[in-house]
Amino acid sequence: MSVKQSSKTKNPYGQYFTPSHVANFMISLSSVNSNSIVLEPCCGQGVFLRALENRGINSIVAYEIDPSLSNPDYVINGSFVSADINTQFDL
Repeated sequence: MSVKQSSKTKNPYGQYFTPSHVANFMISLSSVNSNSIVLEPCCGQGVFLRALENRGINSIVAYEIDPSLSNPDYVINGSFVSADINTQFDL
């Protein structure tokens, strides 16, 4: 059974937050290692950031457009779509 969210309480960014078990599973499918450079284009509540950090990955470039979400200091508050990114990422 799905729960319909009221339009009065709908998030203005249209966000859908990934559960931590899904993020951990998805990261486990990747070939990233502690030397990898990872782009997290829309980190939301940071579940992928924590999953990556738990695997020893510290080279993460992360963006989040919603300033109300609490994330680590390295998260860039803005859209990665309009960002001037010249880095090649492993994931």
